[in-house]
Amino acid sequence: MTEERRVHKNYQSYFDEKYWQKQYFVMPGECYCSNESNEIIVSETGAGVIICMYDIEAHIGGMAHVLIPETLIKNFKDHKDHSEDIIACAKAPLENLIKEMKFKGAGKKRINIRLSGGATIMNDDFDMGLKNVVFAQNEIIEKGLKLISQDVGGENCRRVNFFPYTGRMEKFPLRRESDQKELWRREREYLQQVKEKFGFHDNKPDH
Repeated sequence: MTEERRVHKNYQSYFDEKYWQKQYFVMPGECYCSNESNEIIVSETGAGVIICMYDIEAHIGGMAHVLIPETLIKNFKDHKDHSEDIIACAKAPLENLIKEMKFKGAGKKRINIRLSGGATIMNDDFDMGLKNVVFAQNEIIEKGLKLISQDVGGENCRRVNFFPYTGRMEKFPLRRESDQKELWRREREYLQQVKEKFGFHDNKPDH
């Protein structure tokens, strides 16, 4: 998806200096797919879930960053009763990535998936991390894809480096307070953009 492709320059100089490959940063709600050996796909997440998938035979891989809208979080049991637009928004990163993978020649039966994320947020009464994980897992199962590993839950925010040509995945906990604050800011900003786009109001939690 060309409009979602972005080179993340001058982002954490330690990582820029460590790798010679181009880094493409995936924000919440986005995805990116590649079959180039000189690229790394990067993302960071707290409550959201990073989905890495690859076809090792075709050397095609990609990443999707799922962070479902707050209205689905607060009414998770009945989330299928929400509007088709809201559901489509939540599913879009994964579905767009699957389309990109197939377009580049990946075979569905050869695709392997790794999950990372879904951290527990302080003072979170709605279990955002857990619900993002369950949502992603259910979507993967419904699409008949193979989930081979997952590093989910806990209290640590995560940074993921994914090498699409080989399928290798690196994970780093984000422990610095400044990094975590920046990450939470990006996630809140994305959720607010979704809320404004669809014009919905907060619903009361379903007890």
